[in-house]
Order: sequence, then structure tokens, then C-alpha cells
Amino acid sequence: MLFSSSYIQELLTLKGQEGARKLILHYLDDTDSIPFEQGRWDIDTPEDYKKLINS
Repeated sequence: MLFSSSYIQELLTLKGQEGARKLILHYLDDTDSIPFEQGRWDIDTPEDYKKLINS
């Protein structure tokens, strides 16, 4: 799932394993599906992102 930067503050309030599902469901009309290989990337933290861009 990719998010617009306009949702960053709400994403930053998510705790633990809560995930973004609540946010996605709340803004369902603002979402669109972009298919890509499942499980290829899972970026939940700044460290995950750094690993991706340095790979």
C-alpha cells in the first residue's frame, strides 16, 4: 500500500501491530488498487526503508 504524504500525521499515530487497515477503511473512497508481486516489500519503519533503498 502506498500513501500520499497528506496522511503522514495519521500514519504516525498508529501503534504496534495496529497497521494501517483502520486508516484505509476510513478513507476508502481515496484509495485505488495497484497490483504488484505480493510480499516483495514490507516497509514499516525507517530502518526497513533504508534497507530497501540501499539494496
